[in-house]
Amino acid sequence: MKVKLVVSAAVGLISMLALEVFATPNTITLNCAKISHKKTEAELAQSEGIYTLNVSFIVKRPTAKEIDHALRECLTLAVKRDHSKDILVTPWFRRAEKDNPNDDAMLHPYGPLTNLTYEASTKATKLYKLELKKKTL
Repeated sequence: MKVKLVVSAAVGLISMLALEVFATPNTITLNCAKISHKKTEAELAQSEGIYTLNVSFIVKRPTAKEIDHALRECLTLAVKRDHSKDILVTPWFRRAEKDNPNDDAMLHPYGPLTNLTYEASTKATKLYKLELKKKTL
């Protein structure tokens, strides 16, 4: 039960950080993640010396393969804009176009607590899995 609670707290923390970045004035819209018959939005925001790339899929939920393709396309574009900072990519799903973007649900195409990232120091794109440490009592 405690492990499940810790995982939920970590997912909540990632969600809060990404949503906080949505509200940052240093956000730009990217023209990427175009998937046939699906509406998407992509925003790149700078916060605390890194970028967060938020890609929202609206109304129709894409497959994991479509999500991966869209995220990598957007990440390539973001790296071309600025390759000097790390980039965390987060996919989101919005049920209706009129819904508030702050209510989007995080998608997990790579599994729980795993995100696509760009590491500026190595110039590498890779999957990053957040490892949680068990708290000992």
